Amino acid sequence: MKSPRSPRHPLPSRVAFALLGALAVSPTVLLPTAGGAQEPDPRADPRLGKELALEVRAAGVGDVLGRLSTALGVGLEAEPVVADQRVTVHARKTTIQGVQTALTALLKQPWKLEGAGVERRYRLSRNPAFEAQVERLRQERHTGFLSRLRATEAALRGPNPEAVAETVRASVAKRFPYLPEASLAQITPDYLRQAMLVLPLRPSQQTALAQTRFTWNSFRQTPAWGRQLLSGFVMESYEGNTPTIGEDNPAMADARPAGRSVGANPYVLNFPQARAEYRLLYGDRWTGTLLMTRVGAADNWATAYLPSVLYDLPDFGSLYPEAQRRVLYPELSRKVDFRFDTTGQAFDQALLMLARKAEINVACDAYPRPELFGPAGARPVLAAATLGEALDQLTTYYGYVYWKLGDFYLFRSRNWADEQRVAVPDRVLQSLTAGVAWPDSLSSGELLALAALTDEQLLTLHLTGRANGGATVAAEAFDLNEVHLARSGLVMFSQLTPSQRSLARTRGIPLRLLPAGPRALFAAAAYDRNITLDPADEGSGFRIIPPPSRQAGAAGPSSNVLQFIFDFGEPGIRRSDLSLWLPAPPRAAP
Repeated sequence: MKSPRSPRHPLPSRVAFALLGALAVSPTVLLPTAGGAQEPDPRADPRLGKELALEVRAAGVGDVLGRLSTALGVGLEAEPVVADQRVTVHARKTTIQGVQTALTALLKQPWKLEGAGVERRYRLSRNPAFEAQVERLRQERHTGFLSRLRATEAALRGPNPEAVAETVRASVAKRFPYLPEASLAQITPDYLRQAMLVLPLRPSQQTALAQTRFTWNSFRQTPAWGRQLLSGFVMESYEGNTPTIGEDNPAMADARPAGRSVGANPYVLNFPQARAEYRLLYGDRWTGTLLMTRVGAADNWATAYLPSVLYDLPDFGSLYPEAQRRVLYPELSRKVDFRFDTTGQAFDQALLMLARKAEINVACDAYPRPELFGPAGARPVLAAATLGEALDQLTTYYGYVYWKLGDFYLFRSRNWADEQRVAVPDRVLQSLTAGVAWPDSLSSGELLALAALTDEQLLTLHLTGRANGGATVAAEAFDLNEVHLARSGLVMFSQLTPSQRSLARTRGIPLRLLPAGPRALFAAAAYDRNITLDPADEGSGFRIIPPPSRQAGAAGPSSNVLQFIFDFGEPGIRRSDLSLWLPAPPRAAP
């Protein structure tokens, strides 16, 4: 298993579908669903029996429903939170009601009916009861993960630490049959001993970490034995790197791209801002939840990662009991002669290929974060002689569960709840795409939308940009240090007046003109790098450089970089780059 220093999902493609034009009426009965909503019934609304062929890839649910509504004359929409979820759908032949049933089963979101007759509208709505169930499972996973780490650390202090590592390796190998021996061999006693870094946390802090995914300790206020443990970790990670404090920081050179953490200079532990941070982050399907422990300060972090996949914890696929009941559908024995090279390919790419070959209807969730921590070396080529074998191989390799409902096979990622949490809302991506098409590039409104994203959503945006829309990206791109600085720049920008924003987007706004809120954020960025600001220094200030405008007539997606310039005056300039990968501009609906 590769240690995370480093997904292949392009961002949403546009909806494309064809109508078959025939009208059919299905004998589906009226069924109650969550929240008192009702299953759409073609007997009450014959329009739902309209037949269609449909294929979309990684498109927002709201976008799909909007285009279906326009083309078919049926009121279909989704509440904003639901509309942002992305799906891939292939249906050689289905009905509107078939699509509705597939979406509500896949997302566990109910349809709510409004109006009557031809004015009747259908809204895919939130399911608070299911959301609460998801959150309970998330807390259970976090608590179980931290508990198993503590137990592993204690066991490693016993007489046979290699046996402890072998038990963990065997568990991982059983659940990830496609992991090569070279990846499994990296699960050693020394690797697992990184769990010792959580020992300075008090029980209340470990509870807070499980609930909020973040906690920290000041290095100076850590007990002596804890300081010795943490400082030893910093010394081991340093490996003689160039000092990265203040003016010696190589990231402080304007000619260089954004700085990268190269291991903490042990000298950073002498400064008051030195601390140990603990975060639960989502990595990718090969890691699940990551416990990131980092010691030092901004630009000077010694960092360790431990993945939750080390342990057999309940995953989010368990929320779909229908997927746990294996039914031997007759068509599963159908010959398909399926062969698929997984190199650089996302799950939904493979699924669409299989669906076309086997002539089945499929729907799955789709998320944009590329793969980071997969095994090194050649990826497997999946080969199957029957539909059942192909589905089993695909879902095992890519980490999905599946079941059949009506005329659709439905697929859900075992990590879907975490993927959804860190995904950038579809409406934000579409706004960014439209914004880059204007002569002035991203508007203030679009930058404000970015400022409202969480750290992990910005990290997803950055990772997909670094991957240039591909399905994998180098693990080194998983850099929360850079994302935090970029987010500080976005929040600073959001607190400026319109005239100040215009100044920040052009020649830059001097430190003396920054309002109190942005000035405090600017000072915090300096303090965390052990920089003392001089208010009289006329050279200090903040600037934001949007990506270039999309060229006229450009139809495909584009890679862009949003730059933030923190000019600290005499100590130097710190630049942070936030990579963006923007989908192609919308095409006219058919």
